[in-house]
Amino acid sequence: MRLLPRALSLTALFICSLSGRVIADPIGEADLLWSSYNFTSPGDAYGARNSQELRTRFPLVSDSPGIDVLNQNDANRVSPQHGQYIVVDDYHQFKGGSFGYLSLGAGSGNTVPLHNLYAEADLKILRTAPLVLGLGGDVTTNANGVVERYMSVGPTYYFKNGDTTLRFMPTSISGGSAAPSGEFSFELWPDTPRDMTLVVQVGNAPPFLAQEGSIALGGGQRAIDINLTFKSPIRRHLSLVYGLDYTHVTDATSGNALYTRRGVSIGLARFFDPKSRK
Repeated sequence: MRLLPRALSLTALFICSLSGRVIADPIGEADLLWSSYNFTSPGDAYGARNSQELRTRFPLVSDSPGIDVLNQNDANRVSPQHGQYIVVDDYHQFKGGSFGYLSLGAGSGNTVPLHNLYAEADLKILRTAPLVLGLGGDVTTNANGVVERYMSVGPTYYFKNGDTTLRFMPTSISGGSAAPSGEFSFELWPDTPRDMTLVVQVGNAPPFLAQEGSIALGGGQRAIDINLTFKSPIRRHLSLVYGLDYTHVTDATSGNALYTRRGVSIGLARFFDPKSRK
């Protein structure tokens, strides 16, 4: 399973659920993930963060619905926060190799958004090549009244044992100016007990900032985020999940550093389809 829009976010897969990255035909899976982050920032404005996440996906005939539940704690020195977020989504497979995706999210508004809507269509553009073009749109609302809207457009190419995606994401934020960002992802052995996923987001006000409830009013922020996650089999249909995340955020106008974030994640993934790829 992946999405910006994973997101995860989130932890990686929370961002996946909101960020606009979509694949077709996922298998049945249930994951439990724990993540911890530390920050370096002027005046130590940001404290440590940790989150616990439970996500599931159930393959049906032409659909694959999923649920993602997140509990997050921010130990900021001035205003520590605690919030919860839930995402309900579905992949729908169309004839001819095209598919669609829809996700709805709702949260407490503390350290996470109030609500989110993302929709995407992925159309096969060449009959003889495993290439699809994705076009999606997102609206995220935060408790401070900031509303983010972005589009996600770009190709995904499927090759043996993996896929790679490029996305251009023009973003508009209430109280600020429009700005572009982009995303690159590379995945090996997707939807198997030995998955490897690399996601890189870069640009002004990229979507993962809104998904973490950290958009600044006014001038905006420029960031780069690198997330690398692995799944390693430990027994039949059970895998260890672990990952690293690095984020560096600067003021988009002045270039001054706002914070650097480093994170680690660890958890378990349980697969329910005995026919999953090896």
